[in-house]
Amino acid sequence: MKLKVDAHPFSLSGREYIRKVIRDTSQEILVKKAAQTAFTIAFLVRTFHWVVERKWHHLYLLPLKTGAVPFVQKRVDPIIDSNEFMRHSFKSVDNRTHKQTQDNIAILIRGTNVESELQETPTDVVVFDEYDRMVQNFLSDARHRTDGSAVKKFTYLSTPTYPGQGLDADDMWHSSDQHRWFVPCPHCARMQTFTLEDNVQIGKDEY
Repeated sequence: MKLKVDAHPFSLSGREYIRKVIRDTSQEILVKKAAQTAFTIAFLVRTFHWVVERKWHHLYLLPLKTGAVPFVQKRVDPIIDSNEFMRHSFKSVDNRTHKQTQDNIAILIRGTNVESELQETPTDVVVFDEYDRMVQNFLSDARHRTDGSAVKKFTYLSTPTYPGQGLDADDMWHSSDQHRWFVPCPHCARMQTFTLEDNVQIGKDEY
């Protein structure tokens, strides 16, 4: 049986822009994304795959601790419960924000506003979900959780906030290889990326 995410079978159909990103093996991946583009879903599924198949410990970060339990209830637990293999792969632990496999590989879901929770355990992979909204002062602690790992992988996902800040800073997105998703124009077939200025006419029905 397929994994279910948000009560639907997981699929990247219609979300082809995610395929290359989720298969990227780079040590660091930075994704400037729009809202509701399924990157959180895709990287949650990748997290489960890497935890179960590659045996890599994960630290999955959200902006605030108060959002961790609802995130687990709405997103994480339903994925595990949707698939028999996944149910048997994970132990029952008395902690909503700590998932652990039968092989003792952990997923920790934490908020970045509690410094002590970013210093508590080693990990192999860190996912920063909504990086721009995180408490930036504590994020170096999260990166240092991988100091003893031979894996050391980091993924940064965020809907941009202000130019030059967060994921849009000079040492983040602008220092990356800046891959973009190109689509063909339905009229002339020219490959292009979508921008607000070039592709959206505010107040008109034509795009």
